[in-house]
Amino acid sequence: MLYGGGTLEFLPNGQPRLSEYPSVSRVDSGSVSAAAGLKVGDVLLSVNGRDGREARLFRREHGETRWIIRIRRDGEEKELAMEVPPSMLSASRPPPAPRR
Repeated sequence: MLYGGGTLEFLPNGQPRLSEYPSVSRVDSGSVSAAAGLKVGDVLLSVNGRDGREARLFRREHGETRWIIRIRRDGEEKELAMEVPPSMLSASRPPPAPRR
């Protein structure tokens, strides 16, 4: 999935944020995004309660294995559940302990 839009702004605390909610510009068939029901043009309002304008919206925190995505489509808001991609699950595992 690709998403984007808006202008990057900086909050008083220095954190970056988009000035507008991003929208989905591409969904690959067979992807976890497609399985969740995301469509081109969906506006991303939040992911697991994080504001959709945050600079790193899709990040894995505290053992999350899925994201609840709040979107706006055709003027209506809805929630979709998306599994965290396997590549992100394996990348966040700690390396195995060295063998002795």
